[in-house]
Amino acid sequence: MTLRAFFRTTTLTALGLAVALGQASAAPSKALVCFGSYSTPDKESVHLFQLNLKDGSLKKLSAVDDLKNPSFLKIHPNGKFLYTVNEVATFDGKRSGGVTAFALDVQAGKLTQLNQQPSGDTGPCHLTVDATGKYVLVAHYGGGSTSVLPIKKDGSVGAVVSQIKHKGSSVHSRQKAPHAHSIHVGPNNKFAFAPDLGIDKVLVFSFDEKTGAIAETKFD
Repeated sequence: MTLRAFFRTTTLTALGLAVALGQASAAPSKALVCFGSYSTPDKESVHLFQLNLKDGSLKKLSAVDDLKNPSFLKIHPNGKFLYTVNEVATFDGKRSGGVTAFALDVQAGKLTQLNQQPSGDTGPCHLTVDATGKYVLVAHYGGGSTSVLPIKKDGSVGAVVSQIKHKGSSVHSRQKAPHAHSIHVGPNNKFAFAPDLGIDKVLVFSFDEKTGAIAETKFD
């Protein structure tokens, strides 16, 4: 696959690490950039590049093979781990998508897979990590739900600890059911916000950073 073809099929979830490669002070000249893609289990589904911050050029460092549709990526707040969704309808024999955890070696530009877990519903399209770095929150476009998975001390993910199925519909033919589009945790780490394309709403959930539990929040 040519670089041009790669970028045509890649979701531009490029994540530039704040940690400059090989530089502890002064203005950084290089950064690590990660790309996810829609890919059947095949070669090079997640790519790591070195970005030249002066001229914008990219140098390929490594790639991950045999990963299903890692269409969105998120780096842990400590910069040592990276998480991807696996945007599929069946994962590990279950009616679900998946979440894959990696150890991230910034200096080497390399990912090492830690583990995988079912995400709790079909078509996970977006995820984030809360401010404590203890939970991954996942939005499911296919199943129309939000779920929470714990992050263990070694960076791997555990089984789903909390989940909410969205409800409703809207006027367009594509809006016959919920389709969660993303999930975001607020600045105080007490609320999560889930835009849903299928119901034309942004759902607000309370978030317990100690247990990972999310709950619907109602407003008068």
